[in-house]
Amino acid sequence: MGLRRTLYSNRKELFVVFVIVCVFLFDLSKEVVDTTDEEDENRPRSRGIQIPGEGETDEQYQDVDDVGNITAKVLDKARLIVYNRVPKCGSQTMSMLINHCSRKNGFKSKQIFENGEVPQRSDREQKAFIKELEADLKELPSEKPMLFTRHQYFIDFAKHGALEPVNINLIRDPVDRFASFYYFSRYGNARSGEKKSPPGHMAMEVWNESLDDCVKKHRQECTHPLWHTVPYLCGNNPICNEKSSNAIQETKRNIERNYFTIGIIEEFKPFLKLLGKALPQYFDGAIDIYTGDKIRNDTYTVKKKPIADETRKFLSEMTHLSLEYEVYDFVRSRFRSQLRKFNIPSE
Repeated sequence: MGLRRTLYSNRKELFVVFVIVCVFLFDLSKEVVDTTDEEDENRPRSRGIQIPGEGETDEQYQDVDDVGNITAKVLDKARLIVYNRVPKCGSQTMSMLINHCSRKNGFKSKQIFENGEVPQRSDREQKAFIKELEADLKELPSEKPMLFTRHQYFIDFAKHGALEPVNINLIRDPVDRFASFYYFSRYGNARSGEKKSPPGHMAMEVWNESLDDCVKKHRQECTHPLWHTVPYLCGNNPICNEKSSNAIQETKRNIERNYFTIGIIEEFKPFLKLLGKALPQYFDGAIDIYTGDKIRNDTYTVKKKPIADETRKFLSEMTHLSLEYEVYDFVRSRFRSQLRKFNIPSE
C-alpha cells in the first residue's frame, strides 16, 4: 500500500521522465536512419577502375580524384572501357575510329551489332553481360585492355557487385539527333545504300514527307519523338523510360556518378583530344586518325533536309525533347569544364 501511494503521489514526475525517455529514443533512431542514408548516398563509386584478372586484388584499383564530379586525371591503367553508344550520335564514326585505334595501340575492340537489337536489359541479362566481359578480360594478357561497344542502356556494375569500367559516351543536339533519326528511318545512310521504298507500315505519302511537313501536320511521329538519349545514359531503371523531370534528375545523377566523360558531337575534335590525353592506352593518336582521312565518310544519313526555325522551335519547346535538352545542356557544361581541366580549347 505504501509503494502504491508513493507511485501515485509521484505520477507527475514519472510521466515527465517517461516523455523524456521517449523523445531521446526517437531522436536516436532518427539519427541512425539519417546516418545510414547519408553513408549510402556518399558511398565511394569506383571510376576508371579495372576489373581484376587472375591473382589481382581490389587494392590495386583505387578511386581517382574528382573535382566537382569531374574526373581530371589520366586513367592510363584502366583496363576496360564500356561505350554504350547512343544511336544517331556519331556512333558509327566512333566505332570505326575505335577499330583503327585498337590496331595502333594494341587493345582489344569488342563491338556487337545486331539488327533489331533491344537496348534494354533485364537483371539476368545485365549479370550475364558483366560475367562475359570478365571472362573476356581473363583470356587476355594482364596488360592488354579492352573496349566494349554496343547500343545498350547503361549498366551499373556496382549494383551487381562488380568493379566498374570506365564509361564513356557521345551525344548531340536533341533536335538534330531526332532529324537524323527521322530521315535515317526512311532512307538509310550512304554506306548501306539509299532505300527506294517505304517500310511496310508506312504509306508512300508519309514516307516522302519532310520533317517540317510532319510537324505541320502534327503527326504523332513528330509530336512525340522517340525517347532515346535519356534511357541510354540513365539505365535500365523503369523511371528512365518516363518522359518526366524525375527521369532527367536520375540521368544527371547517373552521369555524375558513373560516366568518366560524355562528349558532344558538335565538338568532336576536342572530345578526341580529351580521350587521347586521359585514356592514352586507347586513344593515343585518335585525333590524327580522324583528321588524316582514315575514316570513311559514308555513314551520314541520306536525303536529310534542313530544318525550318519554326520546326526546331516546336520540337525543342513543345515536345519532350525539351526534357532531353536539360540533359544535353548538363552534359555540354560538364564536358567543357573537363576540357578546361585538361587545357583543351572548346570549339
